[in-house]
Amino acid sequence: MVVRKSWVPALGTYSVGSSNEPFNPALGDELLCPELEDFLNVASMANLAHVYLSEENEWHARGEPTEIAIEVFASRFDWNRGRWTKGSKPTWQQKAEFPFDSAVKKMSLLDSTPANGEEKNMLFSKGAVDTILRNMGELASLCLRILALAQRSFDPSTQVLEGMDYRRDEVEKNLQFLGLVGIYDPPRPETAGALKQGIFTWEVVIDILAYGLWTSALCLSSFSLAMWGFGDDNLGRGCNRQYSKECELVFRACATTFVCLTWFALFLTWEMVNMRRSFFRMQPKSKKYLTKWAYDVWRNQFLFWSIHAGFITVIPILYIPIINDVVFKHTGITWECLSPSHGTEASERHLPMRGWLASLRCKGITGPLQKQED
Repeated sequence: MVVRKSWVPALGTYSVGSSNEPFNPALGDELLCPELEDFLNVASMANLAHVYLSEENEWHARGEPTEIAIEVFASRFDWNRGRWTKGSKPTWQQKAEFPFDSAVKKMSLLDSTPANGEEKNMLFSKGAVDTILRNMGELASLCLRILALAQRSFDPSTQVLEGMDYRRDEVEKNLQFLGLVGIYDPPRPETAGALKQGIFTWEVVIDILAYGLWTSALCLSSFSLAMWGFGDDNLGRGCNRQYSKECELVFRACATTFVCLTWFALFLTWEMVNMRRSFFRMQPKSKKYLTKWAYDVWRNQFLFWSIHAGFITVIPILYIPIINDVVFKHTGITWECLSPSHGTEASERHLPMRGWLASLRCKGITGPLQKQED
């Protein structure tokens, strides 16, 4: 990706010449003027990408493609993030990070810098421009991806500490709009080979298999525990067609597997919120080591309530007649003890081997279940 144009309200549109080195900020013509400083601060600070010149005198970059493109644009003016955030006395120090969230369509960084003997705190933000339509015409006509840059200054008396927990809706408000950037994403050289291979490359297939095998192993384990661990291994007859008392155990095992599979998928939705960090450590610098995940979950309330609705819908599917045993071929999950007389003759022949497990779960039974003598 390459930033081809930028628009600043007080200055107009800036264009970048063509370049065959997307990571090289030295190629392309741009001129710096004082009015651009705030704009470039946001472009560089609201960014986690790293653009650098290697020892072999080649430009390299690490990070998300969109952020790399914006960081290269800022570096054209010698406004590289490393210039302001590294060294023994960095100009800007990061206090908090608000990663991109699909609910609010933006990301922000809260930074501070010394100014006139006091600490100046600034919020640098970039995101979608759904509400800014008037000034998007020229950039949109070029089929560029458009992002807005904005900032907010805090009152000097406001205490901003690194690692503090902030409410995103309270921090990302009253933003000052600074301008737009239009990003061009050309076809990549490796795209041709990928199109020939199709979407199911070896890498994708391996990822799908790994997740599928892990999920299937957990589901199979839940079925096996319900069937042979806590049950009497009575598989019944005709249980794939209709419910009967003989199929009670099989239907309960199927219900256990259904719940596990559904809840695994729902939890995966939360895990995918941040592709780089663990669900339990989305904010590594937070001091709330054990409860920070709860705050992160609550921030996206639409996703929070959607997932909870998914958890709740499992209940009627399990316990409402006809829906459970006719439509889904399972029944309500229970934890009662199976009596020695439960099941078929085949199951009774195996009771002595499972007696030790039954003694653990059945109140009042202290020894192995034995087959009753005639």
